[in-house]
Amino acid sequence: MAQSVKKTIIVNGTPYIGAVGVNALESLGNTAKLTVNANFDKKTSPNFQGGGGNEKVFQRFKDGTVTLDCRQTSITLLEIALGGTSETIAAGAVADEAHTVVALDKLIQFDHMQDMSIPLIVSPAAGGTAYVEGTDYLRKRAGIIPLSSGAIAAAAEIECAYTKHKHARIQALMKTVTEKGLLFDGKDEVEGAPFLVKFHRVGFGPTKTLEFIGEDFLNWTIEGEILAYEGITDPAKSQFYESKIGGL
Repeated sequence: MAQSVKKTIIVNGTPYIGAVGVNALESLGNTAKLTVNANFDKKTSPNFQGGGGNEKVFQRFKDGTVTLDCRQTSITLLEIALGGTSETIAAGAVADEAHTVVALDKLIQFDHMQDMSIPLIVSPAAGGTAYVEGTDYLRKRAGIIPLSSGAIAAAAEIECAYTKHKHARIQALMKTVTEKGLLFDGKDEVEGAPFLVKFHRVGFGPTKTLEFIGEDFLNWTIEGEILAYEGITDPAKSQFYESKIGGL
């Protein structure tokens, strides 16, 4: 019998994600951690013949989770982390978006994300001279603030012409579970040997804690339950996940 190879390794790499059972995967980019946890149901038969301990032990896999600390953002990742559905909004002109001035000195949010590099025109809905930025209203990323010191009156009907910035719109918490296949394509940083892990089916839930305001780069921690995949029918193969470790 050949002696087992022993190595001390440091593993880094890139996770890829895609539809369950489909060999078309998208990179999640820079990811700081990938952690697997497993829980087991344990049955024991006590030793009643003297000396204590157990005469028999049996364990069955109960459940397991995989957790990723993602440091880059994509629509696919946002759909998982926010439990949402996405829509891509193309850049383009928005003509005469109508709003009612509910209150002065309060923000009026536009329907779309505006491109701040292109001029905005705010006019009375009935027609007439356009209002003046800085005098009649303040322009903000989300919309405008009509000023009580300006010519815009409370309850006035206004129209706003601006340019949409290309953006993704995520409707959050629409899905409590998003099922994906997950592949980690890594390598041993010490010797360069490949290190791959394939999770056949993972049920990801929305991220429990999100810190949108902070001094550090935004990161997304996503966690999913490792589920049995019926597409694996060979009894010699795991329906949960497999590892391929080079150089051993």
